[in-house]
Amino acid sequence: MYFPKQRGAVNMPMSTMRGIAATLFVAACLAACPIVAQAADDPPSDVGAKVSADAKAAAAAVKHGAHVVATKAKEGAKQVAASSKDLAHHVAAASKQGAHEVADAAKRGAAKTRAAFKSDGAGKPDKPDKPESGSDHKPQR
Repeated sequence: MYFPKQRGAVNMPMSTMRGIAATLFVAACLAACPIVAQAADDPPSDVGAKVSADAKAAAAAVKHGAHVVATKAKEGAKQVAASSKDLAHHVAAASKQGAHEVADAAKRGAAKTRAAFKSDGAGKPDKPDKPESGSDHKPQR
């Protein structure tokens, strides 16, 4: 059964979210690499402090990126849950309506059957039994 996407619904698979997080991590590491490589040219006294500050900045960027990805994932999950709830409500309403229609049709069929039996006089032999086959059968002329 196919259900079209709801307007504004975000269906982001977990693998996509992991890919985004990994991309942010790699981007933060690549951003820190030139700074660390440049630090090798600085005098030894400043290198440790600068590398430490750059590592902290890179870690903060990765942490921020992970927080953004987690927030988007939560929003996406909420939207998926809301659209699933709405869809389940529509399916339940349609099923209930279908059940009522089937019950009404069964009631009408039963009423027609009762009416047919009453009008035919079912259970009362109006005509004598005819033989099924044999010599007693006379063709009409």
